[in-house]
Amino acid sequence: MGSQASAARSHRSSEAKRERNKPIQTSVRTHLNRFNRLLSTGKVDEAKTYLPKVINLLDTAAQKGIIHMNNAARRKSRITRRLNEAVKSNHPASVAKAGARKATAK
Repeated sequence: MGSQASAARSHRSSEAKRERNKPIQTSVRTHLNRFNRLLSTGKVDEAKTYLPKVINLLDTAAQKGIIHMNNAARRKSRITRRLNEAVKSNHPASVAKAGARKATAK
């Protein structure tokens, strides 16, 4: 009986944490998608001004323990790199496929 009560308390606690973290996770995802959409449509200047907001949200989520610190750092690095590439080329097609990796010749 004791372990069931403990499990029930633990479950309630994890549900409360999940509900508390959900809005921040959603906000991060939404802003990342908006940033990617700006880049893929060629609105590089708007993306430049939007980048600090996205970085701030990622830092906040990492600070609150919602995402891991390294996860936030990796995402910031990737979106900054994509923005820099877009600024260099100023060509939306080169950044349209964000997650696609180049095929290696075998």
